Amino acid sequence: MKKRTYLMYAASESDSNILYASGFLAPDPYIFIERAGEKIMVMSDLEMDRAKAQSKAKKVLSLSKLSEKATGPGKPLLPVEKLIGAALRELAIKAVEVPANFPLSVADSLRKQGFRLTPVEDPFFPGRLYKTPAEVALVAEAQKKTEHSMKAAALALRNSTVKGGHLWLDGKVLTSERVKKIINLALMQNNVVGAHTIVACCDDAVDPHNEGSGPLCAGHPIIIDIFPRDMDSMYFGDMTRTFVIGEPSAAVRRLYKAVLESQRAALRVMKAGVTFLKVHETVKAVFAKYGYTTGLKDGRMQGFFHSTGHGIGLDIHEPPRVASVPGKLEEGMVVSVEPGLYYLGVGGVRIEDLVVIRKNGITNLNRYPKTWKP
Repeated sequence: MKKRTYLMYAASESDSNILYASGFLAPDPYIFIERAGEKIMVMSDLEMDRAKAQSKAKKVLSLSKLSEKATGPGKPLLPVEKLIGAALRELAIKAVEVPANFPLSVADSLRKQGFRLTPVEDPFFPGRLYKTPAEVALVAEAQKKTEHSMKAAALALRNSTVKGGHLWLDGKVLTSERVKKIINLALMQNNVVGAHTIVACCDDAVDPHNEGSGPLCAGHPIIIDIFPRDMDSMYFGDMTRTFVIGEPSAAVRRLYKAVLESQRAALRVMKAGVTFLKVHETVKAVFAKYGYTTGLKDGRMQGFFHSTGHGIGLDIHEPPRVASVPGKLEEGMVVSVEPGLYYLGVGGVRIEDLVVIRKNGITNLNRYPKTWKP
């Protein structure tokens, strides 16, 4: 296979491709070049020594020296697009591949300087689709820490009492915000950071990405979706459970039963070689058996209207998508399996695990039980 020549300019705290390639975590954008398998970084004087010690790069060039070489001593530092051009000329590179999110203004300038840039859609690194055993271990550790925070949330729900149709804990109404604080504290104890954690009840839960707010109601499903980043590895965990405090209605019980059955059915068919479509259609077939339909009702989408799953790793959502899309599961992929049903007046139910695709089945990275009782 022909080795690629590519260029990236991004901050690895927010761009997983450059983090994957360089292994170097930094809050500010930096220049990363790979030529024929040789990894090269161009760094400010502030980060030179750390990049040499911590990154995967074989060569670390100085921004200030590149600029001085191009303009002469004592001159202001060149703008970044000129610095990148100077670095490419220093390395005798005329053409590069860049990620689709490469800065447009920088790309325009480099083309004017005579360089050929070819944008590449994700996955920029196809290898990210398949996790190594070491990466699987990192996701599994992140998921273990995520489960720890789910236990803390479930304990708060379990210790709550019902009064006036709402949940109360320690003499105060138990709110979505309060449960999220409990989750965040548990995450922080394991050096894991959560953002946009979902604790959604009643009609809030009918919108799958509604984070939830206000008092939690008795007898209604409470969706808790936690997807934090492990700051030790920068890999994500992701899991969802749905709980009910008090006595759920027959409609809620049936909804929960259908979602749980659909997830179990999906997990049974998943293995290398199975298409994404088959997994997704397996979930939909269970919902159809129960008579649940999907569509716009009262101005809101209701039913099952998201993908069955997604890849996970250095990004919370990364390829592949497990949905009505081309492609198939392959050995080494790590994906979520998260069917859900959502109806106004009843609420929402979603159950999510992370699994590793194997030749003849899966390895489920979750150990947390699946029951509506916390």
